[in-house]
Amino acid sequence: MIIQTHYVKSPVKITHTKLGIPSDYKKKCIEEIYNIGDQQQKNTNLKASMSGWMIWDLTSIFNPLLEKILETVDHCYPLKGKSSASTYMKYYMTNAWTATYKNDDFALNHGHEPAYIAWVYYFQSESSTPIIFNECDFKIYPESDTLVMFPASIIHSVPKHESSTDRLVLAGNIEAAYTDSKWERFQSKVYQPFNR
Repeated sequence: MIIQTHYVKSPVKITHTKLGIPSDYKKKCIEEIYNIGDQQQKNTNLKASMSGWMIWDLTSIFNPLLEKILETVDHCYPLKGKSSASTYMKYYMTNAWTATYKNDDFALNHGHEPAYIAWVYYFQSESSTPIIFNECDFKIYPESDTLVMFPASIIHSVPKHESSTDRLVLAGNIEAAYTDSKWERFQSKVYQPFNR
């Protein structure tokens, strides 16, 4: 067997937008991030304070924001295959977590496969610490209230956060699946805030 591998540059779609989340709701979410605290003890690619992987199992406060993020991803990355009312594809949130980057915290190079779309929402960010898309030679310096969305396979990282102001995020992964019997096998494991 002969296997040939080719690394080619192709267009990569990285999207960011402001969500316009109300400040009173954002304040409640930030309080909850601090209440949840560090459940991972820096044992992941994030060398920062991080919640568990299924934030909706820990609290429901983020559910309206998760719904907004699903809607935004669906708008920015429309799925192909919606040709039939009976068999079309839908996005599902498979996991989400909070993270607090204090001074000197960072994230190692990593990707989010097998997810389809990865995302990060910035509750609090001074635009001083970027998210770096290593293979694309591209950086975004997010401001507060920014949602960044990108293909989950893209390797990305965060350099050391050099600020006394915490960088607070909610991040997660989205997968796409057909709404048929195969999907029902693992449907109960994902966050489904509403039917579309």
